[in-house]
Amino acid sequence: MTNQIPRYGERVMKADSILPLLNAEYAEKYGVPVHGNATRYNHLRGLIVGQCIETDFILNAVLYEVAPHVKKDTRTAGQLHGAVRDQLKAAEGSDTAKYLDTIKKAVDNRNRFGHEAVNVVIMVHGTPPAPGEPGYGERSELVRSEMAFFNGEPVTEEDLLSYLDLQQEATTAATHIWIELHQ
Repeated sequence: MTNQIPRYGERVMKADSILPLLNAEYAEKYGVPVHGNATRYNHLRGLIVGQCIETDFILNAVLYEVAPHVKKDTRTAGQLHGAVRDQLKAAEGSDTAKYLDTIKKAVDNRNRFGHEAVNVVIMVHGTPPAPGEPGYGERSELVRSEMAFFNGEPVTEEDLLSYLDLQQEATTAATHIWIELHQ
């Protein structure tokens, strides 16, 4: 037990990494998993989710402007987008329709990052010489690399940055809609 706050530092802890720390029998039987450093990936994931919340905020403001009578209950992002789209009835090809399309793409993309886990797998390439082989006991060149996966699919830092860009574009699009309502 530690007095550090947060207990495990500024990172997301995987449950299967905490389990052996809390249960010695489990640790003896299964060992302690070694996960790659997912901190950067989870940081970007947090920014993506945070940006989604900003889009929801401005969409709620738009919905309030165009339909103050509509009940503001808890809505999923898709339901909120649909309610705004239905109230605006934007003409095909209009700027508003394009903004709504951008927001729809972002909504379709967002659940992946809010509900799926990131796994960073450590891979070691190369094999140290076995006893009796030339070079045994000498420092061997093992190459360590990491690969990140969301729900079993490979993802790179660049992928996450492009998803963040999409979410920022959606917030910008929703803000354009709000501005248009006030002109």
